[in-house]
Amino acid sequence: MFHVLCLCATLCSSIPHLPALPVMESVQHGGPVRRALLVGVENYPEENRWPKLHGPRADVAALRTVLIERAGFRADDVHTLLDREATGDSIRQGFAELIDASTSGDLLLFYFAGHGSRVPDDSGTLEERDRWDETLVPFDATVGPGPCKDIRDEEIGLLIQRANEKTDQVVLIFDCCSSGTNTRAESSLGRRFLEPTRRGFGAARASPHTVSVPSGSGYVPPALKYVALAACRADQSAYEIQVDAPGEPGEPGAPGTKISRGVFTFHLVDALKSLPAGASYTDLMIRVARRVTQSQQEQTPILEGSLAGYVLFEPVAAAHTPRFPLEVGPSGALKLSGGRLHGLTAGDIFSVCGEDALRDNLPSRLGRVRLAQVGTTQSVAEWLEAAGAARVAGMRTAFLLERSAKSVTTRIAIEGDSESAAHSELVRALESKGIVRCVSRDDGVLSLRRVGTRWVAFAADETQLPLS
Repeated sequence: MFHVLCLCATLCSSIPHLPALPVMESVQHGGPVRRALLVGVENYPEENRWPKLHGPRADVAALRTVLIERAGFRADDVHTLLDREATGDSIRQGFAELIDASTSGDLLLFYFAGHGSRVPDDSGTLEERDRWDETLVPFDATVGPGPCKDIRDEEIGLLIQRANEKTDQVVLIFDCCSSGTNTRAESSLGRRFLEPTRRGFGAARASPHTVSVPSGSGYVPPALKYVALAACRADQSAYEIQVDAPGEPGEPGAPGTKISRGVFTFHLVDALKSLPAGASYTDLMIRVARRVTQSQQEQTPILEGSLAGYVLFEPVAAAHTPRFPLEVGPSGALKLSGGRLHGLTAGDIFSVCGEDALRDNLPSRLGRVRLAQVGTTQSVAEWLEAAGAARVAGMRTAFLLERSAKSVTTRIAIEGDSESAAHSELVRALESKGIVRCVSRDDGVLSLRRVGTRWVAFAADETQLPLS
């Protein structure tokens, strides 16, 4: 399943005090390229019945400026689609062009500011247990009957898959309602209504009455390399606010005037301007989430994906190690700001260093910890070994040393003659690895089937999946 980290203000009161962030150098010729597609829709056609928004264009302008000035993106590699340019087909084509232009090591960034919605799931897959797809609402989307031009969560998941065939650097940023599950499916929490300041739902697209379903998403392709930053949870709205115009080149608004901005994007851009060197996506979202929830208590930003612990916008090399803030409580309790929803599992072992550490150096280690309980948003750890300084209450940085593969189990169904020797031998071989449990066809999340001379995995909707 996709890995999700839901970050709120209570997770961590501070982020590591690292050296001041210099303006990133431009990408050297022949090296990895950072490319972005920024989409903002605020002036939806009246006949399509989507209320006008006021901040997406300003959000796109502000994010574009900070990506170019602070994050190493070249101006020619940051593309925008605004209002009538941002049709469903244009957004899909723009994303596909980013993928086609990418090569190994390149970074692909997609941003969307506009309305978010949900439409009935008509795919019949296991992943939508609430029977609804979360969507991005393009310029030409309509409310009511007719073809659905929304961009569904499952489409975005497939785009990540396709992008990972080219590069393992995929960054997604969503500032719209229900954005916390825009790369996969999740549970529904009840009826949501549109208010003028929300990037949300028209009445015809409000979700049904509250239903009780398990959290989680069923099957989603494993081991995808991406990170998604979302404005709010699936059951929440993304808000807009009035702020003072910065009066800076490249950003909208004259000095002394007020402009509308998305709460999430406003604080995201502000944090990107002031983050210290070596900050990770986790560091960024802890800071952004604290500011957003102070402004809007009903809006909780979401960080999702296997790249959450890596350095912002930097290539992920084999020598790089994901890191997460670790809090040592007064009683010695250890809480890590990360959980199973972004790839961590019980038994994972971390190296503990000082709060300002950017890398794991053996001489600077304060000890090692093992994750004893892994929750959705944070984990409880226990010491394997610790120097005296490590036991003192305060913040530390934890670097992932060793993953516990046996704590991750994938359910699969093997089709064919269950009484055959070949079938039994395959079951034994798979289950001996400790990461697979073979079940009946009805219970399986994956189906493993013999096609010609090779085994092929299929999702519940018969989508063929690569085996590695």
